[in-house]
Amino acid sequence: GTRYDQGTSMSTPVVAGTVALMRQYFEEGWYPTGKKHSAHKMSPSGALLKAVILNGAQPLKGLQTKEGSTMQVADYDESTGFGRINLLTSLPLDEANSIKALVFDRKYVFRGETQSLTFHVDTSDGCDADTVSATLVWTDPPSATGCNHCLINDLDLYMEKMGSSQRLYPNGRDDRESLNNAERIRVPVSNGDEYKISVYGQNLLSSSQSYALVITGCIVEGSAPAVVNNPTLQPIPEPTNHPLASPSSAPTTQQPTRSPSTVTEEPSEAPIIVNTLAPIHPTSSPTKAPHTASPTMTPTRQPTTLAPTSPPHSDMPKSLSTNFSGGIASYGNMFDLVAKKDVSITGFSIHIASNALEIFEVYTRDGTHVNFSRRPTAWTFQGSTILFGKGENVATAVPDNVFAPINISASMTKGIYITITNPRMKYSIGTGTGNISEENSDVVLLEGIGKAYAFKNTYEDRIWNGVVYYSVSSIFETAHPTDDDEFEGVMNITSPSSSPSRTDEQVTESTFVASSHEHHQHNYRSSSNILEDPT
Repeated sequence: GTRYDQGTSMSTPVVAGTVALMRQYFEEGWYPTGKKHSAHKMSPSGALLKAVILNGAQPLKGLQTKEGSTMQVADYDESTGFGRINLLTSLPLDEANSIKALVFDRKYVFRGETQSLTFHVDTSDGCDADTVSATLVWTDPPSATGCNHCLINDLDLYMEKMGSSQRLYPNGRDDRESLNNAERIRVPVSNGDEYKISVYGQNLLSSSQSYALVITGCIVEGSAPAVVNNPTLQPIPEPTNHPLASPSSAPTTQQPTRSPSTVTEEPSEAPIIVNTLAPIHPTSSPTKAPHTASPTMTPTRQPTTLAPTSPPHSDMPKSLSTNFSGGIASYGNMFDLVAKKDVSITGFSIHIASNALEIFEVYTRDGTHVNFSRRPTAWTFQGSTILFGKGENVATAVPDNVFAPINISASMTKGIYITITNPRMKYSIGTGTGNISEENSDVVLLEGIGKAYAFKNTYEDRIWNGVVYYSVSSIFETAHPTDDDEFEGVMNITSPSSSPSRTDEQVTESTFVASSHEHHQHNYRSSSNILEDPT
């Protein structure tokens, strides 16, 4: 006979097994064709796997009670959520279904930025899906203790049918979603329909947020072909991407009590006003209001068109670690990395003297940091995130996918600026800026300087405490993000402090341990005057 049972003990193993198959699907190269291809292998993020499984979930016909009766349910209600998982409606599989998919993984959207994609419905090749489904998922940073229904970084998903003023909202709502970090739009479609889908960085505590987006159906990227007088179909030009009307960027009442305004020296955020259907220009990017005599940072951003993720070239991860002896604490460090081989920097761990919530930022520049420590316009903003410090003498890992891989060609130098917004970054006193701190067969890490936030006071001859994670490759290839995700960091600065003090750098009771590489004679110090920015 059969037995009726329910609960997470039944559903969890089914979902876990399904997700394992989805991960295998991507890692073996089945996307995007539905056929296995070694050149298409890619490593999906957790957010992507969640987006795929929610995107393909199907409505339930009803809910069976323990008494055997059936009750009606509705999409997104407390009984069904996003629905019943179904792999055949989630991913293309040759000879098993006819759907197509567009996948966007590890994309980055900045605060106040809109990223858009136009696609059309085409059933001429036998595709029989009568709906288009799109799901946005992101891994939100941890919220403050005791905060219920809090999104730290709130993104919005919208869809518009071209030629119509109707805007479609996610999760069965008739307005924006502000409680969940998973948003799905599903709409019935006909052949030739054209839509624009947009992801908007609505209300972010950090300056950017990575996300995954999946779109499935009988879809083709770009505008629908125009029918002319003869039977031949001629493509029309791509339409210009326009932003949607911008909701207020002011923090909502659902935000945690800790806000950017309570973080030391974190500039307050100015509201963003963007006219409906007007292009986003760099001047309409959100601007952080400056404090007196300190720089304000406004990364320049062009309107962004989403590009589907392509399978990446995979390299084994490696690392180079410094000591964690500490001895000094301030906001951050600048230092140089010199590549012996072609390398891609994929992550960092840092040394934070607290067990508190911190805002992390990373900037880079081609060439040495020397003589550029107070020139924000010479640096490119790579990304930021929120993390919890692990305390002294312990590596605090920066979460994955905060920034795109930082490529350094063999024999080239890359300046690195890593900072938090409180004076709790631990590092050590060095022997001289440009001396070797650590090295291996792939990369050299040089001694640098300590910095107050952001681009302010400079403290010479400092050793960064941390770990650099990287891969070695003869050809730089990456799928997250694509060229559309690269943003040049450009800052507007006011006059620097005329008489900077050393009070931002604090000597701690930690025992100082000198670098084990003091005996190296080779020095990468620039011949330029390294004291151009006096302390």
